[in-house]
Amino acid sequence: MKSSNAFFVGLMIAVLSVLSISPLWASTFTMDTQHTQIGFKVKHMTIAYVRGRFDRFQGSFTYDPKDLKASHAEIRIQAASIDTGSTARDKDLRSAAFLWVQKYPWITFTSTKVIGSNPQKFNLLGKLTIHGVTHIVQLHVQLGGQILFNGKEQIAFHASTLINRKHYGIIWNKILDNGGFLIGNHVYITLEVQGYPSGK
Repeated sequence: MKSSNAFFVGLMIAVLSVLSISPLWASTFTMDTQHTQIGFKVKHMTIAYVRGRFDRFQGSFTYDPKDLKASHAEIRIQAASIDTGSTARDKDLRSAAFLWVQKYPWITFTSTKVIGSNPQKFNLLGKLTIHGVTHIVQLHVQLGGQILFNGKEQIAFHASTLINRKHYGIIWNKILDNGGFLIGNHVYITLEVQGYPSGK
């Protein structure tokens, strides 16, 4: 009897372990803006990084671990919500010399293709529009986890990419005394995304 109970307990533990790491069902999710962060960093004076984030955005995504190619994502970011921790710097970044938020109020990303077959880690190609200019970028995506909380599915992803701001027509810079530049050209973008089923 004891051996049977031990076997049953062991079987349940094994099943629960598999469920805890296996993706749940496919669904369309709304980005949880309270638990999502969209950040970036840019080289400053060639020796350090300035970090910032965008505070206002919206988005949705479809994730199907059994048919990864059907996964899709869309994000809209209010360019004026940029925050680097400096009021003066943020004002400059909103100006025509950089994001020009009055003319180009939105930064958008729409995925076009999934590369890879591993539902835990894959790449997402898509159209990124900044400053009125659109280029194809590749997001490196990793599944953070998928759980049930209060009976509702919750999912999280980490994504990152690297862009050149000059490709988007943001070219302002200043030469330093040592011959370097005040601002780096490359912008490292990171997304910590959490979502819940759309319409629920």
